[in-house]
Amino acid sequence: MKSRGVLVISLIINLGLLGAWGYLAKQPSTPPQAESGGSPTKNGLKLKVQDANSISNAVAELKERFSWGLLESPDYKTYIANLRGVKCPEETVRDIIIADVDKLYALRFVALREPPEEFKFWKRNNWGRQRPVDKEKQKQMKELTKEKDALIKELLGVDAKEARAGYNWWEDQQNEQLSFLSKEKRDLLQKAKEKFQEERAEIYSKAQGHIDGDTQADLKKVHKKELVEMAQFMTPEEIENYELRTSDLSQQLKRELKLLKPSEEEFRTIFKARSNAEDVTSTDATGTDAVEARKKAAEARKDADQQMRDLLGDDRYAEYKRGNDYAYQSLAQMGDYLGFDKSAAAKVFDMKTEVEKQTRKVQSDKTLSTERRTEMLKAIRQETEKAVIEQIGEKGLKAYKRGGGYWLRNISQ
Repeated sequence: MKSRGVLVISLIINLGLLGAWGYLAKQPSTPPQAESGGSPTKNGLKLKVQDANSISNAVAELKERFSWGLLESPDYKTYIANLRGVKCPEETVRDIIIADVDKLYALRFVALREPPEEFKFWKRNNWGRQRPVDKEKQKQMKELTKEKDALIKELLGVDAKEARAGYNWWEDQQNEQLSFLSKEKRDLLQKAKEKFQEERAEIYSKAQGHIDGDTQADLKKVHKKELVEMAQFMTPEEIENYELRTSDLSQQLKRELKLLKPSEEEFRTIFKARSNAEDVTSTDATGTDAVEARKKAAEARKDADQQMRDLLGDDRYAEYKRGNDYAYQSLAQMGDYLGFDKSAAAKVFDMKTEVEKQTRKVQSDKTLSTERRTEMLKAIRQETEKAVIEQIGEKGLKAYKRGGGYWLRNISQ
């Protein structure tokens, strides 16, 4: 509690100063004439030197009489009553008590955490990998959090998360994402997510940082169970809005469509088409059933692709397909500071597709000698680089080779 002492002492002194000033302001004032040592106030009156000294003496007396022990108490309810008794603002009371309770529980949380690994400068650290999940410790930490939040609720009559609003940017961002849901449903959603958090943690721990196809499939299974849980208190429309804001597919589409800049309606349509295709693709079928499942998945992806083409039109669809290519994304972004537009980047992308066809044809021609094949590939690369320079300039070519233009280097290899 000592850490908050200075804050409250300062507050008490300021309140005392304000009271002294108010008292003096009520006293009869002298006519507004120039007096030596006087100082102007907001209303144009002047204070005599002895009045200023009175304020100083009042503050000094307050400092002398006040001690932190007058407010502090080992009993939180008494402590809160003392703070409120000296007119401490309610927000400040909350800040002091919540910080004190957090500090009280901090050591208990630390005792449940895994000790940090010993740092060895000559070895690659393991910080980025998930450690094995200790279920018992996780359970104890959840119970400890509930206990701490319950204490804050009992003492202050407010929800701990609500009281911290504005201080935790991550929670603020989450609330903004879920603003379409009522508070009651947001609370139920949080409980539903916590219900499956342990399963996800086990999957990540098992993967040890390597998220392969099997890991992704396991995570999708957990997510499906989570959606079933959500359906008990959320409407289909609310679940769709939740997925649009938080799902992995949504984040992936934002990256893919970054250059296309779709409207909200376009994004919703594309998301729905891709989501339906993914649902068909996700299957545990084996043997003959697996062959049929793959065929259905291919048809679903084809249908989703056609829906996007119908929605966007040929030109924007072509831009969407280019936007999925890392080399094109890099080149289009380079244009912002190298002085060429997306049309030039698109021409280079189309050039890449055609040149790679020519390169494969030469590389697979068994009638060519090694020397002849090398000469032809070298000539293709030289002509291609000239054509690229015409579109984006020499600086653009150099930058492109360093960031995404790997295919130019591969022509003559």
